[in-house]
Amino acid sequence: MTGGDINDPEPVFVSSAKFLRVESDDTFAVLNETTPNGFHGVRSGVVSATTKQVGLDGRFYNYTVSGNTLTLSRPDGEVVATRTSSAPASNVWVVPAVASGAAVTLAASIKDGTDLAWDGSSFWVGNGYYTNELQQIALDTGNVTSTQPTNDYAWGLAWDGTHFWVSDDGQEKIYKIDNTGAVLETSPTMGAWVEGIAFDGTKIWAYSNNEQTLYAYVPGTSTLTDNVPMLDANAYNAGLEYVNGFLYLASGYSIYKIQTSPVKVVTTYSYYGLYMSGVGFNGTDFYVFGNANFSDSSSQASWKIQKVMLP
Repeated sequence: MTGGDINDPEPVFVSSAKFLRVESDDTFAVLNETTPNGFHGVRSGVVSATTKQVGLDGRFYNYTVSGNTLTLSRPDGEVVATRTSSAPASNVWVVPAVASGAAVTLAASIKDGTDLAWDGSSFWVGNGYYTNELQQIALDTGNVTSTQPTNDYAWGLAWDGTHFWVSDDGQEKIYKIDNTGAVLETSPTMGAWVEGIAFDGTKIWAYSNNEQTLYAYVPGTSTLTDNVPMLDANAYNAGLEYVNGFLYLASGYSIYKIQTSPVKVVTTYSYYGLYMSGVGFNGTDFYVFGNANFSDSSSQASWKIQKVMLP
């Protein structure tokens, strides 16, 4: 597919549109793939048609069909689609993550959506603005079972096998801290508002919300090994995890499985049970952390953790 309506503020077809599927029940799905990193998305709606126009999600197009080519026209642009037998199903293009069991409501002391980290025996969440402690959570009850002090506003959080790494509010660096909160190591300059951190056994990875960029460096050195813009992700307040050779970036209702060399999305997952800020792996299962009330207000938020299967 090529083209689009350049003046539509919320277009059905965007520059990243790859396939248009029209199903037998008169629904459609536009399958998007961004460049250069390959993030997937699906825009769905209902088809209505006359002999001269087709309506997709309330937007009307004049259309012509010539052989295997469909042209949809509006005053400010057109979309050209070529028939193909290889268009994937919507649930293959963006794979639904499957909840396993009920979500666990977290303790009232957890008031911000942060990254999620596994220390080998328990999950931890960052502190955000509401406390000066990292908090360990029990998966069965959601209670806080331990805390660790920090002088940072830790939105991003990771465990390297011995110590935590945290971000600090909008700062452009991340910090290795001991169990008193003292800083043991400071990273090279990255991007502002690091909200996702992960350790792959060798490198520390960090995702900057402000720059929408992935960074990496080897602890103990002073130079970045990776600096990969991911502007096409459109991912904010995004948690990060590393599992078996892949990074997992969770933001909103999407989880992206990302290969690290070269950096590229290999699978896009969707999960609508929580508005996610964190993703973690306990050695067996994936868990996501987020808000079940879909509100930006801390007084209305309902922070939960959910085990999910990523097929």
